[in-house]
Amino acid sequence: MTWTVAAPASGQRWGPPGHGEGRHRRGGAAPPRRQPSAGGSARRATGASSVRAVPGRRLPVGGCISAIPRESAPSAGRVQRGLRRVLALLMLAGVPGAAAAQPPEEATAGPLGLGRAATAEEIAALDIDVRPDGGGLPLGGGTVADGARVWDRACRACHGAEGEGGIAAPVVGRDPAARPPTVGNYWPYATTLYDYIYRAMPGNAPGTLTPDEVYGLVAWILNRNDIVDDEAVMNAATLPDVVMPARGRFVPDDRLESDAVR
Repeated sequence: MTWTVAAPASGQRWGPPGHGEGRHRRGGAAPPRRQPSAGGSARRATGASSVRAVPGRRLPVGGCISAIPRESAPSAGRVQRGLRRVLALLMLAGVPGAAAAQPPEEATAGPLGLGRAATAEEIAALDIDVRPDGGGLPLGGGTVADGARVWDRACRACHGAEGEGGIAAPVVGRDPAARPPTVGNYWPYATTLYDYIYRAMPGNAPGTLTPDEVYGLVAWILNRNDIVDDEAVMNAATLPDVVMPARGRFVPDDRLESDAVR
C-alpha cells in the first residue's frame, strides 16, 4: 500500500528523515538536494507527493495523509474465474441452491441456447383468463352467503362494508350517470368479474383466493347490484348466463371492419 501525502501549506517544510530539505543536520548546512525523477516532478506538478511507509520510520507530520492502494482493479476475466471457482466449491460442499445456478440441462437449440420448453403444468398455471362466453372458468361454485364471509375478510377494508368504496373504487351502483364506474353500471360481462378478482384481488395478496371464494364474491357483488337474487349460486354454468345492465351500452365497432366492442 502507498501512502499519498498532500503538499504542505506555503512556508511549511517537512519530509521523511534524510529527504531533501525536510530535515537538516544539526550545526551544518543542508545536504545536497537530489535531482527529482520524472515521476517526482509529475507528483509535485499535481500538488502532492507519495512516500512509501517503512516499518520503524516515522511518517511526516502535517499535511493530509490518505492510504490509497496502488493496485489496479482486477480484470473482468479474473472476476469471472473467481466466481466459477466459488460456485464449484459450493457445489462440492453440497450447498443448497448452488446447483440451481447452473444452466438447465435441457437447453433449447435456439440462437442463445437458453431455457427449455414449458411443461403443460406450468402453462396451465398461467392460463387463467376467462372469456365473455365463460371459456376458461374453472370448476367450483359459491353462493351469496359464501361471498359475504369472504368479503368481510378480504375486501371490505378497501372497498367498504357494502361495496360503496373506500380507499379503493366502489363496486356497487346501478346509475349509468354515476362516477366512478362500477360493476353494476359499466361492466358488460359478468365473467369479467371472475377473471379480474381471481388474478388481481385482494390488492395486498393477489392470486390467493380459491375458485370457490371467487365464485362466492362474484355472487355477492352481483346480488348487491340487484342483478341476481339472494339464493343465486355462481359457477361455470350459471355465471355466463348473467346479463349485466350495461351489456346494451357496448356496441361492435365496425368502422374499420373490426370485431372490437366499445
